[in-house]
Amino acid sequence: MSGRQILLFVALFILAVFGILFIFGRDQIGTQDVRQLGRFEDLNPSPSPLVSPIVSPSPSPSPEAENQFAADLSEVDESNEVGTATLIEIDDQVLVDLNMTNFPQGVPQPAHIHAGACPDVGDIIFPLNNVVNGKSRTILDTSLEYLRSLEPLAINVHKSVPESEIYVSCGDLVL
Repeated sequence: MSGRQILLFVALFILAVFGILFIFGRDQIGTQDVRQLGRFEDLNPSPSPLVSPIVSPSPSPSPEAENQFAADLSEVDESNEVGTATLIEIDDQVLVDLNMTNFPQGVPQPAHIHAGACPDVGDIIFPLNNVVNGKSRTILDTSLEYLRSLEPLAINVHKSVPESEIYVSCGDLVL
């Protein structure tokens, strides 16, 4: 093989590797850009024990997503568990991402959108996928406009499935 052929082979190999990384390594979960598909992917392996929300397969939202809202989740009864709820609307569906800190490792924690405001929330309006290791991702088959029409609303996280009567975190949704 001549030097020119080796150089060409190396260049093609590098291009192939970058092509594979681009196709399969776009992000940590191997999804495509939301602007391309316009839908979500539910990544939470543990659904709510009460009612399963409607979930549509597709990728995580891009930072440029419109109709985005965030709320702080504060500790309840000195649980020390706090977090953030992010709601993003794409194609008349709402992605609800919960990111918690000071959570119990490996313990599924039910979470819901409730009528009312913290700390005295009312009925469950939408069940969310359980928070596991500080994370929950749920797709709701609704819009932010519809959620606004139901205000006041709050997101509530429970201690565990067997101790679902104990609230550890709560945050009001002011959309």
